[in-house]
Amino acid sequence: MRILMFLGLVLFARLELTAQTANWTRGDIQFVYSNYENELFLEFDEVDTDELELIVSSGTISIKDGKYAWKPANAGKIETLTVKANGKVINSFEFKVVRFSDPVISVVPVQKANNKTFKGLKAESTSDAYNIPVQVEAYVIEIKEKGREVVALYNNGAVIEPRHKKVLEKASEDAMILFTVVRARCPGDKVSRRLPNMRLQ
Repeated sequence: MRILMFLGLVLFARLELTAQTANWTRGDIQFVYSNYENELFLEFDEVDTDELELIVSSGTISIKDGKYAWKPANAGKIETLTVKANGKVINSFEFKVVRFSDPVISVVPVQKANNKTFKGLKAESTSDAYNIPVQVEAYVIEIKEKGREVVALYNNGAVIEPRHKKVLEKASEDAMILFTVVRARCPGDKVSRRLPNMRLQ
C-alpha cells in the first residue's frame, strides 16, 4: 500500500513538473492598443505549436515569424485573452484596450551649432511601453522675422525638404521658427491626427 502511495506521489510530481503553462513575460504592459496588431509577449512550457489555441473576446489573432499578435476592435473595454493546449485552458489574461495617446513632438538636430541646423521632426509617446514608432506625415514651418511677412513652408514627411532648408538658412538668428499643423499617424489611427504647435528654441 505504501509502495502504491509512493508511486502515486512520484507520478503526480512528474505531472506537475511537465504541466503545460502559458505566461505573460511583460508585467509592465497591462493594455493593448485598439485597431493595431499588438505583439503578445507569451512564453510557453511543454506546449507544442500544433496543440496551441489562442482565443480573444474581441478582435483577431495573427501569427508571423512565430510571433503572435492581437488586434482588438474598440478602445475603452476590458478584453480577455485565453490560451488553450489540447482544448484545455492553461491560462487567461485580461487587458484594457486603449487608444494611443497623443505623442510629444521634438526636433531632430543635425548638429549642435545654431537653432537652424536640424533635420526634421519626430514624434514619440512618453507612455508607450511597446516602443512603437509614430509616423510624422506633414507640418508647416513658419518663419517670423521682425519687419517681414510671415513665411509658411508646407513640408511633406518628417524630414525637412531640401528646398525648405535653403529658406531656413537665410533666416536671421533672431527669427522665430514655429512648427504648426503637425500631422502624425499613431498606431490604430485610420487617419492622421493633429498635434500641438511647437516653437523652436
